[in-house]
Amino acid sequence: MKKRWMALLMAAALTAVQVTPLSTIAADVKMEDVKAVSVIHSVTPKDASVESGGTVEFTVTGENLEDNVGIKVSDLLGEVPVDTKFVENSSEKQIVQIQFPKNNTEWAKTYTVDFYADGDTSGNASATCSVHVGGGEQEAVIYMLNADKTSTDGKQEEKVTFTVYGEGLAEHVAVGVFLDGVKQSMPAVFHEEECSQTKQVFSILFPQNAGEEDKVYEVKTAPKKDSTQWFGEGVNITVKGNQVPPIEEGTSVTAISSTPIGANGLTYRISFQGKNLSENNVVISVTPLDGVIITEKNITKDQGEFLITFPENRTGKDIEYQVMVAPKDGVGDAKSLNFLIKNTEEDDREEIDLKPTAVVIDDTYKVINMAFDCPVFNACESIAQLKEKISLKMGFAERPLSEGDKISFDKNKVVIELEEEYKPLIGGLGIIVGEKALCTTEDKVLKPFTWVIDDTARVTDVVVTPEIMEWEGGEVIARLKGYHLKDARIEGKIIDVRTSRENPEIQVQVEYDENHIPYLKYTAPANESETTQGWLLKLTVNGVPVSEGLDYQDIAKRPLVCVLPKDCAKEEITLGNMTVNSYGANPDPDNLTYTETSTNQESKKIQVHLYGTNLDPKKTKVKIVDEDGVEWPIYNVPQFDSVWYFIMVGNDGTGITGSGNHQILEIICPRNIATDRKYDIYVSVDGEEFVMDQHVTVCVVNRGEQGLAKPEKRTVTVQHVDEQGNTIADADVLTGYSWFFMADMGIAPKEIPGYHVVNAPQFEELIDTLGDADRTEQIVYEKDDAGQEPGEGENPGQGQKPEEDEKPGNPVKNPDGTLSGNGEKDSQNAAKGDDEEMKDADAPKTGDLAEPLGLVLGAMAALGTAAVVVRRRK
Repeated sequence: MKKRWMALLMAAALTAVQVTPLSTIAADVKMEDVKAVSVIHSVTPKDASVESGGTVEFTVTGENLEDNVGIKVSDLLGEVPVDTKFVENSSEKQIVQIQFPKNNTEWAKTYTVDFYADGDTSGNASATCSVHVGGGEQEAVIYMLNADKTSTDGKQEEKVTFTVYGEGLAEHVAVGVFLDGVKQSMPAVFHEEECSQTKQVFSILFPQNAGEEDKVYEVKTAPKKDSTQWFGEGVNITVKGNQVPPIEEGTSVTAISSTPIGANGLTYRISFQGKNLSENNVVISVTPLDGVIITEKNITKDQGEFLITFPENRTGKDIEYQVMVAPKDGVGDAKSLNFLIKNTEEDDREEIDLKPTAVVIDDTYKVINMAFDCPVFNACESIAQLKEKISLKMGFAERPLSEGDKISFDKNKVVIELEEEYKPLIGGLGIIVGEKALCTTEDKVLKPFTWVIDDTARVTDVVVTPEIMEWEGGEVIARLKGYHLKDARIEGKIIDVRTSRENPEIQVQVEYDENHIPYLKYTAPANESETTQGWLLKLTVNGVPVSEGLDYQDIAKRPLVCVLPKDCAKEEITLGNMTVNSYGANPDPDNLTYTETSTNQESKKIQVHLYGTNLDPKKTKVKIVDEDGVEWPIYNVPQFDSVWYFIMVGNDGTGITGSGNHQILEIICPRNIATDRKYDIYVSVDGEEFVMDQHVTVCVVNRGEQGLAKPEKRTVTVQHVDEQGNTIADADVLTGYSWFFMADMGIAPKEIPGYHVVNAPQFEELIDTLGDADRTEQIVYEKDDAGQEPGEGENPGQGQKPEEDEKPGNPVKNPDGTLSGNGEKDSQNAAKGDDEEMKDADAPKTGDLAEPLGLVLGAMAALGTAAVVVRRRK
């Protein structure tokens, strides 16, 4: 039958083919049909970083652009569907708005946006840029703990099943069982198919009670696996004593009826009649039992009644329950009633249009990974119900999931393990997810969707061994992780991170292990220089470049090997080189240490890349000095005013990402200077000494902008005097600008033999500014007493506040008229609405600017006796 169908299809295809003579084709081609070449000159995003999803506007310029240039957005797992809107469309300039999905994960996501001048997205992209969508952190919490029964008869071991509801739950919640306040050794057995981050089911086997008295066990849970901070008061389970009255003879149930209670159709009063009835010889059973509540049970010798409440049905289909009343010994007559609970028509859960970012199948064609931009969960009551809502495409038909197929959830991924391989004979691979099958942490259900399953070659990670080599260099192995790589065409080249150019002398060989999985091998040359040399592996798979930053938990991770200089140990922290990039263009593409910010983008964000060995984000420090030699403070506060100050925040609050061989520093530069302004950026990679013979430079371009500040330096002269006003040490002269905060100017006492501090100026954090004029501050010392050691008495730096007429000046006005001393934003920035008002008066800052005066003194003393040197060469 299959052959017959294939023959008919081939015959139909041949019948539809018409051959056109070549002469006819040539005659039909006219000069006006010849199309000009479409070219893209530049693509500029208005803001290439959004906090948690939203719209980013791109400006595309070029020649002979097609109406609505082609656009393709992808992440680490593949192409991502997005909504686009063209607000300007011409052959030379187009402005398009792209709606990026909301990022509900705790990790930032990086999207690659490809633009195609001729509109054809199947060819090579004409221009590419990246957009970063930040994430947040979810807190684990338990809302409810239920048990399917509250007592056991104690005659033998008996299992009780518990259900935990919450959000952000661990793989297995913590479970504790207590008897008289003492924790018992009674393990919980989790029902893996019913466990997720919002619901977990487990069972506990309660022991036989050989005594006469009841035993009451308390079961408690906590959202984290190893936590002892228990949720609520727990659930009590009573294991009854063994003094149970004997079952009466001749027990039977002769009639049963029901009466609805209330208007919701979920609660009924059940009445029954019989012979020799009692609490001890009648059993009430409900199938299925999950979520059913029985209350107000009352049984006499010849009749009984109870209330039964069924759970609201949101499973997507009707559920039939059977309620049975029967003798406990199973000998006499039993009676039952059936109740059909309709699926709730009014589901108050919001439907959202959330599609997968990628759906891939592994090499066995049995494991499907479906990834989303945020964590997703089972929206049904059970895995079995979920299976009924998911099917696989089989040509023009569908293949439902079988009983042996498994579904599990891993953060933002849904993993489907198939019992049999999935290879349809006709058509491509695809998955169909039905209505209200999946939901998010906000309990929003996903709309139904059909998605293509990707079975093409894909690299998900590259592991380079070794990552650090001694100066002689040597062989490097790069092992690939991913899908369908056995028969893929893998190619690699080695890039010098100092120049960003390929080193053609380093040949990359592709070899295969015993499982025919490809890996790459190459030889890193000896390092004859005096700084660490980095070599970066660039890959293509079947001609498609492999994106960098594949590890969403460490976007700075690169397939990079660093070769140390001579006489340098592998354990040392080294800095090989630094590079810088921004949204703007570099005037000299060969100079990777200089960049200029974009003129048509409000944000002046740049990235500084550090290449070296054993880099540690907890140790890395940053120093920024402008072209007039003024060092600027840096603030780690997201809401801080980025018009007047440098801020470093990033995803972790420091702006420093990555460890090992590569780090990324994300810096937002101020844009308050009325002219182009250059800043040199230096780093300390060991947390002690700044590397001064190596830096990068950024020029903040402010061409054509009016009403901004003029860079007029102001000085603060710090005098060191005794109580009579006599100078006892040379004065310090510090430089800054009017909007600089005095607390961050670095005013500190000196260690003067025979003297200790009695009075030093005090400044309020983020309030007191330098002001429009030069100023002088005094630190007052007194001689040490004969019996007093230096440092005793008053704590240095904590002297009395100056008199009223000696206090620092009031908050001053910025050049645009706003107050910088009281934390207000400038009016221009407030109008744009991209910087919130400062609320944290104790905001931390990168470097040592925020340390209290006493700690500064301690650090100065420590630096006087010890130093740690970063291993570098000039």
